[in-house]
Formats: sequence, structure tokens, C-alpha cells
Amino acid sequence: MRTVAKYRRRYAWPKRLALACACASVWMAHSLAAAPPLPAQVIATEYELKAAFLYNFARFVRWPGAPGETFPICVYGEETLAAQLHRVVGGKAIDARPIEVREVDQPGEMRQCRILFVGEVEPAAIADLLRQLHGASVLTVSDHEDFARSGGIVQFRRDGNRLRLDINLEKAEQANLKISSQLLKLARIVEESKN
Repeated sequence: MRTVAKYRRRYAWPKRLALACACASVWMAHSLAAAPPLPAQVIATEYELKAAFLYNFARFVRWPGAPGETFPICVYGEETLAAQLHRVVGGKAIDARPIEVREVDQPGEMRQCRILFVGEVEPAAIADLLRQLHGASVLTVSDHEDFARSGGIVQFRRDGNRLRLDINLEKAEQANLKISSQLLKLARIVEESKN
């Protein structure tokens, strides 16, 4: 009996993540394929989906070092996503630490984040930002094209009407982050471009 309970505890969350991601992809596909919605509705739906993914990333990545009092999920250059994150993660916690959504714009602030979503900024600014975060245990996430191949860790990638993930596992390891194999199964593993 104990073994069954232990098995259920061990495998419940990976199954829930897979189901959540599958449902999220179907939800997005349905939203984008429906009769022409208002642009704001499409944007809101995509932001809701990204916020849900960011929350799930927090459950399937392990960070080194002593935990702080809160679990900061930070957003740089994307106010709409920050607002949506407040709605999605409000009142939730990771390992008994309340999630704190922060809007940041300075590298010193960003190094204190557990997850950092990089939004609407110039490609040159992204390259500079990633250089300044080198050595910090921050899960960098963006939807910029080739973000994972340019030194970021997780990239949202559009595939038709679906939102998929690219993960640069080498960069995650350099940041001392351990990504669950269950999350890796949902992603395409990419390497940094050497150009």
C-alpha cells in the first residue's frame, strides 16, 4: 500500500504537467483557429498560456543554494505578461515560498530572480543581458526567435497554432539548474549557435 502511495506521489506532477501542457496547446490552437477574435483576445490568451508555462517551470526545475523567503519570477520588457502572471500565480507557492512577480530592468535585479522572462527588447540588448547573467542560476525564458540558440535557456516557439519549447540544456547546466526529465520530454533540445 505504501509503495502505491509513493508511486502516485512521485508520478502525479509529471503527468499533470504533461496534461497541462497538452491542454494549453489545444487551448491555444482552438483560440487561434476560431472565427476571427479581437486581437486583444488572442494576445490575452497567449499571455495566459505563457504565464501558466512559467508557473509550471518553477515546479520542474531545481535551483542550487539556500532558498530565499520568496520565489521571484521576473519579467523584463513585457508588462502585459507581468499582469497576467499576477493573476495566474496569486496566492501560490513553490516549496512553501510564496511566488513573487517582479518587473525588473537592471541586471543586478535580474540576478536575484529564479525565472526571468525576457520580452520586447532589441536582440543586441538580449545578448548583453545574457552576458551579464553569466554564472547566475536564473532560468532565462523568452519567445524571441533563436533565443535558446543564442544563449538563453528556454524559448517559446510557435509551430503552426501550437506553442512549443526549445531548451538549451548546456546553458541550463552552466547555470547549475537541474531540469526535470519530464519537462525535457516536452521540449526540443537545442545547442548554442557557434557563429
